[in-house]
Amino acid sequence: MNSGVLKVGIIGAGKIGASFDSPNDEMVISHAHGYYNHDGFEIVGFVDTQFDQAELAAEKWGGKAYRTISDLFANEEVDVVSVCSLTESHYDILKELESHDQLVGGIIEKPLASTIEEAREIKDSDFYKDRSFLINYKRRFLPEYKEIKKLISSGDLGSFLNGTVYYGKGLQHNAVHALDLLSYLGLSFDNVDYVKSKKSYDSFVDYEAVLSNETGGNIHLVSISAKYYKVFEQDLFFEKGRIKFGDEGCPVVQFDIAEDVLFEGYMSPVEKRVLESNADKVMNYVVDSLYNSINKSRQLECSIDDGFETQISVSNILKVS
Repeated sequence: MNSGVLKVGIIGAGKIGASFDSPNDEMVISHAHGYYNHDGFEIVGFVDTQFDQAELAAEKWGGKAYRTISDLFANEEVDVVSVCSLTESHYDILKELESHDQLVGGIIEKPLASTIEEAREIKDSDFYKDRSFLINYKRRFLPEYKEIKKLISSGDLGSFLNGTVYYGKGLQHNAVHALDLLSYLGLSFDNVDYVKSKKSYDSFVDYEAVLSNETGGNIHLVSISAKYYKVFEQDLFFEKGRIKFGDEGCPVVQFDIAEDVLFEGYMSPVEKRVLESNADKVMNYVVDSLYNSINKSRQLECSIDDGFETQISVSNILKVS
């Protein structure tokens, strides 16, 4: 257990690290805002190779700007880090952090690393096994998703039938969130039955795929190019209900099955309730989860092992393609 306020260094001062929002905004979607709002943390520094970004972040959220991780640790007491840099830099950063024994935990933006081999090495590291590091698959931390997980686990919805994921901006950048959510909800898909890749938008590559499991349930990944607009939705069908996650997961809608009002003898999904979305304040929940894992010995809500399993799911799709 750690006592007192935890000192935070944020590595990567771009959008998710610091610039998506500001201290007075109602939305809380950057790491910096989550730490800024929490009494248990104090931001002491930002690291970015684009030093002007680090300076802007420090001016906005507090702390000082640094060009390198070594400069941060040479000048500040740091207990906790957030790794918010580009995915291809994660492995080198995480390996460098292993030399700083004073760290007690942190948050790593998804995915864990660029390759399955790099991710496995980090997962197997004693340094990370002994500390509280979360992977930011953000939906795992939200109350409405926890409620849906309990509902599915209870068996009240019956067996899973089929589902669809609509996404753009790349398999590893965006669809990976859906794969992790499915795993979190207890829906595993070990078989990859069909894959087709296509250039999506900018440097992103999307994959249309059909995933299946031994019980006969399928998940269809459907690519909608971000060239036209952004979309990220999921629709899950069960024997006794339906769960629909709107764009970016907002809102979450639960449906019951009832007699169709127009066609006698048919049954149809009927909206039962809409769960309030907390997605616009997600980093409050992520940061609080980190604090509880460090200070209250709570179980990690999205561990490095969880992140690795999701990366395996991505790797299985890429192998078939």
